[in-house]
Amino acid sequence: MTSRSTSSAERSASAKRRAFSEVREAPSILRASCIQLSIEAIVYRDRVVGEQRQGVIGGHEAILVGEHVALRPHSTETLPALKRWYADPELVRLARHRNEPLTGDEVERLVRERFTTAQMLAFALYERIGPAEQLIGSCTLANLDIENGAASFHLMIGEPAARGRGLGSEATRLVTQFAFEALGLHRISLTLFAFNEAALRCYTKAGFTEEGRMRDAITRDGRRWDEIQMGLLATDAP
Repeated sequence: MTSRSTSSAERSASAKRRAFSEVREAPSILRASCIQLSIEAIVYRDRVVGEQRQGVIGGHEAILVGEHVALRPHSTETLPALKRWYADPELVRLARHRNEPLTGDEVERLVRERFTTAQMLAFALYERIGPAEQLIGSCTLANLDIENGAASFHLMIGEPAARGRGLGSEATRLVTQFAFEALGLHRISLTLFAFNEAALRCYTKAGFTEEGRMRDAITRDGRRWDEIQMGLLATDAP
């Protein structure tokens, strides 16, 4: 019989993955944790036995706080903004293969069917303005695969005044560090269209590397564009 020594880091990462998996599969179980991250982010997760907290959407209560942005669970209060953003033709043009705005009913169905699954963590994105916070966008860790330590990342800056100011890059760094350090993931991937130069700068600034392209994947503005695949590993240099 052979045995293999396990480092404390490996045991810690394994415990985090196991606890997260259990919470996602049984959200009514009482769980609590507080994890201090190194970039001024504090992550809280807790559960209330037998019920979800008032107005919270998505079955999690993770909160990530950075210098200029904060990420919180979506709630019934953020639904009107989501409906407005998904109806914005410019945002739809940047983010979706289907170049058509979503109706309010379609957004509600999207939230109901995807935001509440065990494979997704959805966050409302706020800009911190002194003691106040202004809702500016949304981001998700989707296709969560705890066994293989992988997920995909999506970011939407809904408010035009919040774009081009580095807020998206900070939010991306907060979420990816949360994924690596709190959830024990190893790889985060994302895709974007080649004409979205602002998003390419944002993700590159946050540490993502271009890994490949699907050539001529979509049609926009009367021509064909590549879809870019990017990735970030827990072992990549910060």
